[in-house]
Amino acid sequence: MLIILVGCQHFLFAQQSGEILVHVECNGLSTQQVLDSIHVKYGTTFYSDQTNKLLSISVLRPCQDSNLQDFLENLLTGTGLGYIAYTPYLYIISDTALLDDIRFEAYFKSKSIIENNVTVDIETIGHRDSIARSGMARIRGVVTDGNTDSLISYAFIKFGDHVVTTTGDSGKIDVTLPIGIYSLIVESNIYQSYQKQVKIYGDGFIEVRLYENSVDLPELVIGGSAQRRLENATAGVAELSMKEVKRLPTLMGETDILKALLTLPGVSNTGEVGSGYNVRGGNIDQNLILQEGAFHLNPSHVLGLFSAFNPEAIKNVTLYKGYIPAQFGGRTSSVLDIKLKDPDFEHSSVFGGIGPISSKIFIDMPLVKNKLAFFAGSRFTYSDWVLGLIRDPNLKKSHAGFYDINFKLETKLGSAATLSLSMYNSSDQFNYAQEFGYGWSTLSFGLNYTQQVNQRVILTGSFIQSSNRNDFDDQQVLVKKYLKNGLDYLKTKWNVAWQASPAQTLNLGLEATRYKPLPQYFRAISEQSTIEENVELSRGEEAAIYLNDEINLTKKINASLGFRFNMYRNFGAESVHQYAQGLPRIKANLIGEDIFKSNQTIKWYPGAEPRISAAYKINASSSVKLAYNHLVQFIHLVSNTAAATPVDLWLLSNSYIQPQQADNYSLGYFRNLRQNEWETSFEIYYKRLDHLIEYKDFAQLLRNPYIETDLFAVKGRSYGAELSIKRLKHNPTGYVSYTLSRSQRQSPGIYRDEVINEGGWYASNFDKPHNFNAVIDWQILKTMSFSSNFVYASGRPLTGPVADFYIGDGGVFLDYSQRNYLRIPDYHRLDVSLTVTRGAIRTRKNKGSITLSVYNLYARKNAFSVFYRKSNNQPLVAYKLAVLGTALPSLSYNFQF
Repeated sequence: MLIILVGCQHFLFAQQSGEILVHVECNGLSTQQVLDSIHVKYGTTFYSDQTNKLLSISVLRPCQDSNLQDFLENLLTGTGLGYIAYTPYLYIISDTALLDDIRFEAYFKSKSIIENNVTVDIETIGHRDSIARSGMARIRGVVTDGNTDSLISYAFIKFGDHVVTTTGDSGKIDVTLPIGIYSLIVESNIYQSYQKQVKIYGDGFIEVRLYENSVDLPELVIGGSAQRRLENATAGVAELSMKEVKRLPTLMGETDILKALLTLPGVSNTGEVGSGYNVRGGNIDQNLILQEGAFHLNPSHVLGLFSAFNPEAIKNVTLYKGYIPAQFGGRTSSVLDIKLKDPDFEHSSVFGGIGPISSKIFIDMPLVKNKLAFFAGSRFTYSDWVLGLIRDPNLKKSHAGFYDINFKLETKLGSAATLSLSMYNSSDQFNYAQEFGYGWSTLSFGLNYTQQVNQRVILTGSFIQSSNRNDFDDQQVLVKKYLKNGLDYLKTKWNVAWQASPAQTLNLGLEATRYKPLPQYFRAISEQSTIEENVELSRGEEAAIYLNDEINLTKKINASLGFRFNMYRNFGAESVHQYAQGLPRIKANLIGEDIFKSNQTIKWYPGAEPRISAAYKINASSSVKLAYNHLVQFIHLVSNTAAATPVDLWLLSNSYIQPQQADNYSLGYFRNLRQNEWETSFEIYYKRLDHLIEYKDFAQLLRNPYIETDLFAVKGRSYGAELSIKRLKHNPTGYVSYTLSRSQRQSPGIYRDEVINEGGWYASNFDKPHNFNAVIDWQILKTMSFSSNFVYASGRPLTGPVADFYIGDGGVFLDYSQRNYLRIPDYHRLDVSLTVTRGAIRTRKNKGSITLSVYNLYARKNAFSVFYRKSNNQPLVAYKLAVLGTALPSLSYNFQF
C-alpha cells in the first residue's frame, strides 16, 4: 500500500514540482550541500536514508539552470541514487533499486485504472440538473484532523492546475470555480497529502480529513507532529489535544483543562483548593490566560476544584512557558492561549453529559446555511445533595455551585472574511453553614474580525469587554459583614500575519487595554449601627506595538525573533498619598496628598521586551533549543494566603507599585526515538524577577486606603530542570514528567519591617522542589479504554510555631519560624478511569460513552494546610487539613447526536 501511495503521488506531482526553475552554485560542493541550497532558496525539502553518501559525493562541474526535476536527474546521474516527488515541496532521495520497485508497482496500478476506465475515489458535488447559467460553482467545506476533528489552518488546496487557495486561519474552504472534473489536492505540512477526483456540477460542501504524516522507508522516517515539535523554533511550548484531555481521569465526571496542564513539566499548584496554577516558579497572576482573546482573572470554579473552561467549546489549547511570541504581553511567566471552535455552517449537532454533581449541554447549528451559524454551551451543578450525605452538620447546611455559558455567533462576509461575536458568563457561589460565603462571576463579550487579504496576508482584529466581580459575606451573629470588589477592562488588538516566503512568517500588530478596578465596597450591620465604606483603587491603561519574525535560517537552524514595546499610564481621578522622604512608608509619616482629576496622568511606565528563540537540528531525530525573554507586567494580584481566594485584590502599577519585570532563560535538548514512537526532552531554565509585591507582617490588604504602607517590593528567582518522556504510538500510550526546581524571594529592604528572613533568600508560597506525573492511556478494546494519572509533589512551604514558652500564670508565648521555613507533608494521588464508547452504546443517529472514574484511588489524606492547637499543660500539636481526603468515584454519561 505504501509503495502504491508514494508512486501515485510521484505521478500526480510530477508536472507541478517540475515547474520550479533552479539556479544554484554546485561546483566544488557536496551533493548534500547543493540540496541544502535548494531547500534554503526555494523551500523544497529533501529526505534521505543516504545522507552519508550524499555528503561524500562532490560535484565537480557547474550546474545548468533547469527545472527542478531535470536538475535532480543531472545531479544524481551516476550516483546510484534517484528521487520521488512525494509532494510538490517534499522529495525522497534513496537507492535507485528501491525507487524502481516503487515506480514499477505504481505503473501497473495506473495502467489498470486506465484500461478499466475507473476513476479512483471520485466525488460528485452539486446536481447535473442544477447547473448555473454562469457555469460557476461555489465550493465550501472544512479541512479537519482525522484523529481529533479539529480544524486545520492554512492547508494548501488545489483544484486541477489553476485554482489554488488555503483554508486560512479558520480551517475552512470557500472557493468559486468553473464546473467540471478536477483533481483535488489538499496538503498541510504535518499531514499526509489528500487526493481525490471531484466532479462539480454546482454549489456544494466538501469535508476533507487529513491524517498525520508517517512514511516509512528503510532507515528513513518522515514524522508528523513529533517531528514538527522537534524542529519548531519556539522553545518551551506545549499543545494540548482535547482528545487527550478528555481521556484523563476526572474529578466527579468533569473534564478539566487545568488539571491536564498540571501533568506537564514545570506546571504546579498549591493544592486541591485554590484558583490558578504556577509555571516555572511564577505566581498565579504571572500567567496570561486567554480564551478567544479575552483574558481570565479567575480560571476555576468552586475554589479551584474545577476548570472554568467548557471542553466542548474548545478548538485547541497552547501553553507557552519558554519563548513567548511578541503577539502576547502583560505577564511574566506564561501564556495559555485557548481557541474556541468555529460554528458549523453545514450541519447541526448536540453534545451533552450527565455526571453526579454537574451536567452540560452544547448545541452547534447553522442559522443560514453556509452564511450564519452559532454554538451555545452551558455547564451547571447540583452538588448540594452530595453535601447532604456528609455526616458533618455544618457541611449539611452548606452550598456550593456554579454555572458557565459559552456562546459564539459567526457570519461570513464574502469569500475571504468572517465576523464573530462571542460571550462568556460564569458564576460561583459557596456558603458554609450559613456562617460565611464567597461569590465571584465573569461576564465578557468579544467581537472578532478575520480577513484573508491575499494568499500571503491575513488581518485579524478584536474588541473585548469584560466585567469581573467578587464578594465575601460574613454572617456572624453580632455583626454581619459584606465585601465586594472587581475589575473591568476594555481591550482591542489588531494583527497582520504575512508569509513573506515559504521560510518566513511575520506578525505585526498593536494592542491596547484600559483597566477600571471597582472600588472596594464594605458594609457592616449590627443592632446598633450600619457602616459603609468605599476604597478607591488605581486605574491604568497600557498600549503595545510588536513584531514577531519566524524564519528558517538554514536547513538546520530555525529562529523566532520578537520585540514588543509597551507604554503604561496610571491616571486619575485619584488621591496619591505623600510620605516623608528618608523614613519608612507608614501612615504615621504621611505628610499630605496630591489630587489628580479624572483622566489626568499620574505616572508613565515604558517597557521594552526583546525576545529570541532558536532551534538547531543536530540530525533527523534530535535538536537543541534556547530562548530568552524580557517581560513586563503592570497588573498584580495581592493575597496573604497560600492559595488564591475570590476576594484577593488585583492592583495596577502606580506611584508606589512598580511594574514587575522578568528575564527568562531556557535551554533544552529534544530527541525522538524509534521512528518517533518516543518523544523525549530535557530543559533547564532560570528566571530573574524584580519588583514583586510582598506584604508586611499583619498586613491589612482589604478595605485599606493606605494599602501602599503594607506592601513593598522584593526580588525573585526560580530555576529548575524538566524531564519529559512520551510514548506516542502503539498501545498503551502515555508520558511521564519530572521537575526539579526552586522558587525563591529576597527582600533586602532598608527598613526593618521590609526585611524578611534577615534579607536572605526564602521559599515562595508555591515552591515545590519535586513534581512527578505519570499518565497512561490504554485502548483495551475498540470500544473500551483505560487511563490513569499518578501525581507526586513536595509539600508547599509553611510558616509555623517551632517552640512555646510559658509566661506567668498559664500564659503561652509561641516562637514562630522564619517565613516559609517549614513544609506541609508531601502530596501524592492516583486517579483512574474506564470508558466504554460507541459500539457498546450506539444507535444509528447518536453515539455516546460511559465513564467510570475514581479520583484519589487509595484515599490519601493529602494536607492542604497545617494548623496548631494546644491543650492545657500539653505540648503544641500540629494538625493537617485535608480537603479531599477520601476516594471519590463517579459515573458520567456523554452523548452526541
